Amino acid sequence: MSVTKTEKESGNIPAASITALAGSREGQQLAFANTGTYGFSGKLSILTESGNQAEKGVFIQKKGDKLLLTDSALLNQSRVTFTVTEGADSAVIYGTNGDTDGDGAVKLTDMM
Repeated sequence: MSVTKTEKESGNIPAASITALAGSREGQQLAFANTGTYGFSGKLSILTESGNQAEKGVFIQKKGDKLLLTDSALLNQSRVTFTVTEGADSAVIYGTNGDTDGDGAVKLTDMM
């Protein structure tokens, strides 16, 4: 399984689609060299950028013309690990649980 990581605005998925999902949250796009169903479950472990204050990562894969949530995981020592069963154009969006507006803090307005 070979994966290439790019900025969230510069991968195979249109930047507008990623921005619609991520807003101002940090993220990146992933391109898999081997596409399609693998027939096994692999682990994809990504080291996040230094200074990333996120608590979790959300793994999104492109299926036809849709972007679907495939997995999510908490960051552990600046690393997030996802289970992968197929290769497809993908994105990882980082965030904090409860931070609905993506400003990096959970406030009363997030709960409303």
